Amino acid sequence: MLLQKTLLLLLLLAGLTPASAQSFARSETAESWSKKQMQHMLADRPVMKTYQVGGQIQWVRQQDSIWQWVAERYAGKTTGIKTAWHEAAPTDGYEAMHGYAAEKAYIFLQDRSARAGGGHNETFESLWSGVVFEHLNLENARGFHQTTLAAYQGKCSRDDYARQMAALEYRALGKAQDFYQKVWLPWCEAGGFVSNPDIWAHGYLPSFDAWLAQYPQGSAYPWEYYGKAYDILRQKAGEAAQKAQALEKQPAASGP
Repeated sequence: MLLQKTLLLLLLLAGLTPASAQSFARSETAESWSKKQMQHMLADRPVMKTYQVGGQIQWVRQQDSIWQWVAERYAGKTTGIKTAWHEAAPTDGYEAMHGYAAEKAYIFLQDRSARAGGGHNETFESLWSGVVFEHLNLENARGFHQTTLAAYQGKCSRDDYARQMAALEYRALGKAQDFYQKVWLPWCEAGGFVSNPDIWAHGYLPSFDAWLAQYPQGSAYPWEYYGKAYDILRQKAGEAAQKAQALEKQPAASGP
């Protein structure tokens, strides 16, 4: 099951802005911004700092390709949006999420440092996989926005909305497979890290329809998760329409 999720802020309709996020400094350079986000992320999720090879502890370094790749995404290399690390854990027990708020984007990652059930290296790799996926998912921002707006306006059905949102995440999952082959595995080979490819696959199949068929109608992902988001959007749209109608019915103010 796909455990990384998109934290939909519903086009800010609900006014959800992460209150404890780091301030967003427009004047800051991309390099200093991204370095700061990486430092915050690794301080908050220390299991991502180190891995084990032959019983020896090794450290992820700033010059490592995986460090550089994620740092560039925090700086908005492919999205044009500076992204901030957020120390809060994702909601509903998901491993990773991203969210939007007023020209910003945020990355949320589950804190698994104290419960590395599968071993340190597996937890290390899972967390790196999560942050990579969500940065790739941020590249779908325009698609998420357009699809969510269509749902708000009643231009698609509940199931269509869930399917379209899943298709966007499937696109990011495909990019994650490419990252795994071109960036992660070369880094592993250079440092002697033994990777678990299942951590990156999440049941990925080369066909979207075949991949989606793994999630039958009524399953938590994507049907119920995005179905609930759809219901909230339609409720917000209805409330907005009622408010507009009430304003129209108010008598015009008379002059002196």
